[in-house]
Amino acid sequence: MNKMIVAVFGTEEGAFKGLSAIRELHSEGSISLYSSAVLAKAENGEVEIRQAADKGPYGTATGIAVGGLV
Repeated sequence: MNKMIVAVFGTEEGAFKGLSAIRELHSEGSISLYSSAVLAKAENGEVEIRQAADKGPYGTATGIAVGGLV
């Protein structure tokens, strides 16, 4: 069964630190990371992709889920 994690951070720096921690868990074998993305919402409400790694259908699923949350 596939599971998805969506985390919200107060700052962009915090989001990248969180992503780094998740990638470290992947490296040590604790979890399997198929795709990731960091999005930022500007004060005017526009959402920008700061970093995305699309790895096939899992990346597409992540994009759809995150887009739906925004």
